[in-house]
Amino acid sequence: MKKVVCLIITFVLMFVLFGCSESEGLESGFEAFGNESIDFCCGYKTSKTIFNKSDVKLNFYFGFGRSKEDEELKITEDVESVTIRLLLSGKDNKGTTHKKLIKEIDAKAFFAQKYKCTLTAYEHKYPSGLTTIALKIEYNHSEKIKIPEEFFSGSYGLVIFEIYPYYTYYDKEPSYGTGDLVNICYEVDDKKVTLSHELAGEM
Repeated sequence: MKKVVCLIITFVLMFVLFGCSESEGLESGFEAFGNESIDFCCGYKTSKTIFNKSDVKLNFYFGFGRSKEDEELKITEDVESVTIRLLLSGKDNKGTTHKKLIKEIDAKAFFAQKYKCTLTAYEHKYPSGLTTIALKIEYNHSEKIKIPEEFFSGSYGLVIFEIYPYYTYYDKEPSYGTGDLVNICYEVDDKKVTLSHELAGEM
C-alpha cells in the first residue's frame, strides 16, 4: 500500500513539475509602450513552447487600433489599390532567410469591426521608477497559422510576423507603409522546436 501511495505522489509531482512548465506558453503583441495610439496591431499566443518541427501552429492576432481615413492611407490619384498584407519572414543562424505571404486583405474590408482592436491606455512604471504611457491591446480577430517547416532550417533563429499596408500604382513600383511586427525566437533539436523570447546566440 505504501508503494502505491509513493508511486501516486511521484506521478503527481512529475506532472506538476514537467506538465506545468510546458503549459506556461508564450505570447507577445498585447501591449505597446510609449504610444498613445497605434494604427496596426499584431501578436501571437501559444499555450505551449515545444513543437514538432513539422507542426508549429500558433494563434496569430491582428487588426487596427484606430480608423484610418483615405487621406491617412495616402490614397492619391496614382494609387491603383491598397491592401493589408500579413507576412511571415525568418532568418536562421546560418544566414538563410525565408518569406511567405500569409494573407492579403482589401483595405476597405480590413477597416471594419471584425478587425478592430480595443486600446486601453495606462501608466507603466519601470523598476527604475520612470514611467511611460502604455497600451493594453485586445484583439477581435485571430487565426491559427502554421509556420512552414523550412523556416527552421538552422539550429536557432528568428521568425517575424508582420502586418502592413501595401500600395500598387498605375505608373510606378509598389511600396510598403508602416505597420507592426512581432518576433518569435526558436531553437531546434533534431525534430523538436522550442520557442522563446530570447535568441539562443548571435545572428
